Amino acid sequence: MRQLFFIFLLFVISCSDSTSSSNSNSDGVKFYSVSAENPESITLINFADKEIDLHKYRIIDGSELGFIIRDVVLNSGETITFYNDSNGFAFNINNSGETLFLLDSLANKLDTWIN
Repeated sequence: MRQLFFIFLLFVISCSDSTSSSNSNSDGVKFYSVSAENPESITLINFADKEIDLHKYRIIDGSELGFIIRDVVLNSGETITFYNDSNGFAFNINNSGETLFLLDSLANKLDTWIN
């Protein structure tokens, strides 16, 4: 019973963190994959039931270096991959100890990736 309560508590905490954004478009965009291997890449996915306009969304690291996404609309279930030195993606992903944040156009944190 104690283990079940602990699992439930972890689920509630993780759900409350992921739904804290006030932007109605932010419910479904998440990191899908991140690769520090050459070529470095970041893939986002739209889990929402509707298209989401990513204009002015940002991907930043712990030092707030990153890039702004421009003119991208993701349909439901669609992914987009950004490769190093393409589409304005020009920072290095460390092989370990890296934290990336996905922010919406209002700077609400939508997702976090840690390696």
